[in-house]
Amino acid sequence: MFELKITGIYEASRYIENGWPTHVISLVDPGVTPPQGCGNHLTLHMHDIETQIAPEWVMPTVQDLDAILAFGEGLGDGDRLLVHCHQGISRSTAAAIAILIQHGMTAEGAYRYAESIRDILMPNGFITRATDAHFGLSDELIDLVMEERKIKMQHRLANINGTSDQSDLIAIKAILERLNRIE
Repeated sequence: MFELKITGIYEASRYIENGWPTHVISLVDPGVTPPQGCGNHLTLHMHDIETQIAPEWVMPTVQDLDAILAFGEGLGDGDRLLVHCHQGISRSTAAAIAILIQHGMTAEGAYRYAESIRDILMPNGFITRATDAHFGLSDELIDLVMEERKIKMQHRLANINGTSDQSDLIAIKAILERLNRIE
């Protein structure tokens, strides 16, 4: 199978400058020029949002997922895929998980593999839902990602110490309440 790295935009620049990737997927905000230098390069412009919050914001689309999967289809042994967004947490992890599922991994296997590469991940919800639908996973991927988000938020909440700002505590509790309502 191909090698995979998931990074933020600045890390991606270093990997590209050093000639590591044979293929690059850049998932960046509109107007941002991603690092260049790899001949096999897919650039998609979208904001890291899960629902349309304002008309000027660009949602990921099913067509974006189709482009990601078409780009990843021919990857094989000896290829080195670099997937990046701005922070390497949301859009890039969701895209990497989609490609791993495309290449035969289960939803959980793909998630865990991405997590082993990028320990901070919170896959974009829209790309996750589109991937789940595309592969007919019957909400398996969606449920896994939502459960992992809840676990991470609960862990953060449990580890807040007395020096944390009260607004951190309120924000984390609000996120957990929203995650619980989604179920």
